Amino acid sequence: MSASTAPLLTVQNLTVEVRTHTGWTAITRDVSFQVDRGETVCLVGESGCGKSTTALAIPGLLPEGSARIANGTVTLDGQDLYRLSRRGWEDIRGEQISMIFQEPMTSLHPAFPVGAQIAESLRRHRGLSRRAAHRRAIELLDLVGVPDAARRVHAYPHEFSGGMRQRVLIAIALACEPRLLVADEPTTALDVTVQAQILDLLQDMRDQFGLAILLVTHDLGVVAEVADRVVVMYAGEVVEQAPVRDFLHHPAHPYSQALIAAAIPEPGGELAWIPGAPPLPEAMPSGCRFHPRCRYATPECRQPPEVPLRSEPTGRTYRCRFAPTELDALAGRR
Repeated sequence: MSASTAPLLTVQNLTVEVRTHTGWTAITRDVSFQVDRGETVCLVGESGCGKSTTALAIPGLLPEGSARIANGTVTLDGQDLYRLSRRGWEDIRGEQISMIFQEPMTSLHPAFPVGAQIAESLRRHRGLSRRAAHRRAIELLDLVGVPDAARRVHAYPHEFSGGMRQRVLIAIALACEPRLLVADEPTTALDVTVQAQILDLLQDMRDQFGLAILLVTHDLGVVAEVADRVVVMYAGEVVEQAPVRDFLHHPAHPYSQALIAAAIPEPGGELAWIPGAPPLPEAMPSGCRFHPRCRYATPECRQPPEVPLRSEPTGRTYRCRFAPTELDALAGRR
């Protein structure tokens, strides 16, 4: 496979553990997926399913001492990131991988003007002078739609609205034109109108810079708006991967079906809901991890071993003992 056609990001068998009062406990298990160049992949699931942990693990931002990589690899353009030294990580973050976090007010330093925070990355990775970095910071603020950028480059984070602070974070993330942007729920704290503006901005930046985006979200409206492919996580595992159209119109895994039913009600019907909650990491059910909440569950689903991923010729994968047609038959008998 040539470099131009190989995936930009490959996550393979990633297992992350956290320290608990009983020792190290896995909160993700054998997570595998890819992100191609110029592609937007959405990582989907309820809170507590391992999405944000996976997102933090990719650029090596797990909290030291309380979380660790127990197994797996993450490669960016063929480079094994987990073999990097501390200095190597410092060189690659911001330069090749950037991250946007959920809450911009806690991600920006309150004591420094936003322009200085944008310029810091440019001086570190591009070697620009203070004056050149300042000029580029103004250009970036203008690029992401901050009005009167030449004046507001001197403003502090508290002087911006939530939507404008998120634009500042995007400017920082794009300052060095990275190849991969990891965005962890970047629109959660914003109202619907501003959310749409930020999503449009991310798509424009993707098209302009040719970067790939890994977007963590629980909002299927966001998925429908921006995703090329979807990776669904439940209880620390990937349970389905599919092109966005297949996921939205023909979900293969019962959890995917339940997520969509809970977000998009049938015409004239009531909004569905998923009973229960994702299991705690130290109390995973045997067999299929979703079986306590699954309307299709059979006694077989409750028995070990854990369910492996199944593949379709279309490239879709899903973690269920039953094919979609078999689920339809089960639903018809109930």
